Amino acid sequence: MKKNKNSCFLVLIILILLCSCGNKNGNVSKSDNSTNNEETITIDKDLVDVSITLPNSFFEAMDTNAEDYVESLDSTLFKKSVINSDGSVTITMSKANHEKYMNDMKVSFDESLQEMANDDSLSIDSIEHDDDFQTFTLKLSKNEVGFAESFSAIAIAMLGGIYQTFNGSQNSHVVVNYLGPDGNLLNTWDSDSLSE
Repeated sequence: MKKNKNSCFLVLIILILLCSCGNKNGNVSKSDNSTNNEETITIDKDLVDVSITLPNSFFEAMDTNAEDYVESLDSTLFKKSVINSDGSVTITMSKANHEKYMNDMKVSFDESLQEMANDDSLSIDSIEHDDDFQTFTLKLSKNEVGFAESFSAIAIAMLGGIYQTFNGSQNSHVVVNYLGPDGNLLNTWDSDSLSE
């Protein structure tokens, strides 16, 4: 298999693709009442539906706007999309569709991680993670963590953080363990270190 030298950039592309889900959505409305006054993604799960509120900063980070994001949503997946007065967007889907959405995200992220492991410019032999995308283990082909391998933790943390957030975690946390060829622990990167 030919290895991709730009797999770190593919990870970022995957993040952008998460914003769009295919078809146009006819269930769009605007709300004068904001359901989210903070700049965080919030999840509300009830017995039947799951509602996700994405702050305006989410769209700015993805270089889009709330209107374009809502127009890109797949109406077969989302029941309702509301653009709130503060620029945030609340999307609602059934629990079954949320589970499908999370499974599709997992498959997409696993493909990105495999691309990273296949990248000739990195000394990563394999990448494993837990079910919550919280703990990642990178097995390296050498006994040192180079700059590129260290930098990969940020891309991995973005994937893990997005997965955890859309799955309902309010405090996403990612740990990346680097192992040498013999399985010895070389280094650990913790996303909490970014906020210190």
